[in-house]
Amino acid sequence: MKKWMARALLVAVGAALSLSVAALAAPILPEKQPVADEMKCLANGKRLRVEFGEMPLALARVGVSAANVQRNVRRKLGEAGFEFVDDPETPKLLISFRALVDSTVKGTTGFAIFFEVRQRVRVLRLGDDMDLTTATLLAYGIKKNRHVAKAAFDRLDYTIDQLVFFVEAATRHRDALKKRL
Repeated sequence: MKKWMARALLVAVGAALSLSVAALAAPILPEKQPVADEMKCLANGKRLRVEFGEMPLALARVGVSAANVQRNVRRKLGEAGFEFVDDPETPKLLISFRALVDSTVKGTTGFAIFFEVRQRVRVLRLGDDMDLTTATLLAYGIKKNRHVAKAAFDRLDYTIDQLVFFVEAATRHRDALKKRL
């Protein structure tokens, strides 16, 4: 056998052995991370009561209207398969806005958007059922006043998308656990 063929064969065998050792040394698929309880509680959460907090005047002045917020939320969640109900036993999504206006920074407004999922839970330590916030999503921004409305609605859309993602992921996780049992 020629020297170059022997070297090529040696390199190929060495490469195959190192790949085999590397494959055995590390798991092929990483272990699944546990799902936090705050996200687990969103499983099967596509039936909601939706409530909106009062729109801060500072945001209304720069074009963030409560009516448009409500319309966007209901439209996007409806398109994602959410159902809006008026049952007190159903989890409640409370959507609220906060504004931050600093008189030393003229022409700028900050905002925060909170999505709080409140539902009836049992606190074992107390042996009591309570209506508690079980998951919170937050988005925020600070912009020149002429850009606040667009930024607020962009962040609102992002937060809605995150809620949809977490509800669907928690539901898939729960369904997968049921199949294993």
